[in-house]
Amino acid sequence: MNRSMSKKLQDSCLIPYRGVVSATLNASATTIAISPNATFPRLLTEADAWALFRVRSLKFRLLTMSYPATLGTATVFAACYLPGVQDTVPSTITQFGEALAGVHMVDEQTQPTQWVTVPKCDLSGPIPWYKTFPGVAVYEETFPGSIYVRNFTATAQIYYLEVKALFEFKGAVNTANTPLFEKARSVRLALHQEKERAALLKLIKGPTTPLLEL
Repeated sequence: MNRSMSKKLQDSCLIPYRGVVSATLNASATTIAISPNATFPRLLTEADAWALFRVRSLKFRLLTMSYPATLGTATVFAACYLPGVQDTVPSTITQFGEALAGVHMVDEQTQPTQWVTVPKCDLSGPIPWYKTFPGVAVYEETFPGSIYVRNFTATAQIYYLEVKALFEFKGAVNTANTPLFEKARSVRLALHQEKERAALLKLIKGPTTPLLEL
């Protein structure tokens, strides 16, 4: 291989992404880890061919609610991005409002909110690159941060969160090395999704050990 050809070889790839995430919340919150996971199916498919990833850019906005809130109701939905793994996720309007990368959707608002652009320093997270599939990695090595969404009213409503991002993958992996590729890949994705779900539930619920009575 000559020098000119070797200089052109790159073991990385930029993937632009756009998607809409939706779910029903009833005076509750949800956490969306920014990584190639089941929430972003096209990214999850792409990630299977790479070992590591990072997020080069990210912005999001709330599109609308399932229906306008009752006149006089306080803030209905809020969304914000926080880097790393949070020990205590935001739960009040004040906490959401203090996040620099955040937005609120108030009562009877029918137009999308403004776009929230996440600062690059927050997108980098605690480490430079993250594992596309967790495997034996610790939770902090699997994503740089999360978007948190909360409904502050007692009425169940569907939120719609539009996300635009630029992901970079590196460390090409040949997924066709095994003749059982499709079966192994399905099992791998299922294990990844279950591990991610368990980790998020543990993060949201917090310690379960009861306090000792004095």
